Amino acid sequence: MRIKIFILALFISLNLWAQKEGFVIRGYIPGMPDGVKVTLMEKEGKRSTKAETIVKDERFELKGRVESPQAFMLITNNMEIQTKNPGMKIKWTYTDLFVENTEISITSGAYSELDSKSKLQVKGGQAHQDYEEFMNMKGSNREWDFIHSHPRSVVSVMLANGLLERGYNLTKEQVETLENNIIGCPCDTARYNEFKKRVALAKQTTVGAALLDLDLTDIDNRQVQLVDVVPKGKYVLIDFWASWCGMCIHSMPEVKKLAEEYSGQLEVIAVSCDKKQEAWRKAMERIKFPFPHYVMTEKGFNDFYYNKYQVRNGVPYYMLVAPDGTVLCAPHSVSQVRQILAEVLK
Repeated sequence: MRIKIFILALFISLNLWAQKEGFVIRGYIPGMPDGVKVTLMEKEGKRSTKAETIVKDERFELKGRVESPQAFMLITNNMEIQTKNPGMKIKWTYTDLFVENTEISITSGAYSELDSKSKLQVKGGQAHQDYEEFMNMKGSNREWDFIHSHPRSVVSVMLANGLLERGYNLTKEQVETLENNIIGCPCDTARYNEFKKRVALAKQTTVGAALLDLDLTDIDNRQVQLVDVVPKGKYVLIDFWASWCGMCIHSMPEVKKLAEEYSGQLEVIAVSCDKKQEAWRKAMERIKFPFPHYVMTEKGFNDFYYNKYQVRNGVPYYMLVAPDGTVLCAPHSVSQVRQILAEVLK
């Protein structure tokens, strides 16, 4: 009995020591030449480099510490040595992994067989084990299926937080399903608290909910409210864009064509998330988008990205408002807007 207690105590002590000391990632890739750079880059937050090293004798080691399990990308490239050996083929690899404060091993087959689509083999930590299980799942509903079967996994919370982004995409029932399925995240309470915050916000922006207001400025530099400038009694497409967003500007001719096809039934307004009015005004002059234009105030910007709509990964972002002022949905593209209009206006 004493031996069992001692072994358990030793295990707990080693685990606590690992969490305190941080992570160690050790890699061995047969045939990987000396000088290959290995980078551990964040996939969340600032997406900065967490650790970096150079391969020696087919091996590498990365050390660091995370406050909680976190998604990273492990990148290898031979650019440094390729410049000294022009005949060598440039080679990059990209491998997703979840890192927690434990020992992690990276292996693969021969380096000569790797290419940019190759994924190195990762072992170590419950978080990555869950992540790998999710990545191997099939089907369009795999996020929902994984969350349902892993109610306490940090990967489930990460997936749920992603699903809750970009308001007016989920139904009331879907938001409630996420809230009820995820019952905790012992290894990352901060992420779980963020999840609860996002659920509370998402309940206000479900499909069919009322349009939430945003503070805007019009072209005459007057402060106005989004709910006041959206025309009543017609379908309205709100085109959220920015001067620096190439995809937004590229899609504007298609939006213009759509408005012409549904003239008298569809109105369009353009709302920019530019922080500098000068950039917004110059872009308006350049693109000649023939609809009412507005730009977000600082408060409007924060509400758009974080406090109301949760459009965290940026524009383009479209919102289709019904004649009664409720939001039908937030279509992913202009072509989806066309499909929806063809259905509701048939």
